[in-house]
Amino acid sequence: MILLLFPFFIGYETDEHPLIIITTRNTKFETKVHEIEMTGLKPKTSVEFFQKYLERKNQNSEKSLDALCDTLGYFPLAMQQCLSYMNSTGTSAQEMSNMLLAGDPTVSYLLKQ
Repeated sequence: MILLLFPFFIGYETDEHPLIIITTRNTKFETKVHEIEMTGLKPKTSVEFFQKYLERKNQNSEKSLDALCDTLGYFPLAMQQCLSYMNSTGTSAQEMSNMLLAGDPTVSYLLKQ
């Protein structure tokens, strides 16, 4: 995961400009920007995140949550989007992993750059 920092100059006349922050997995940019390479969360932390915030906690084993987190690359933004989808649809971790690995278009954006 790459964190890109773009200075935002419009309407500012000082040397201190706010930044626009973009996260992406895409590393091919034509414009030179400041990049900070980021890694995903640790596997245990990722599983704990899902265990804490999933609304239907009893339908997901630790093993299925770990497999899902691995599929998502342990990236917090992808995990948060996945969690929101799962909570709104009632999808289990196993179902979600299967959908992602099959390239289901309703969730494949979670793995795109």
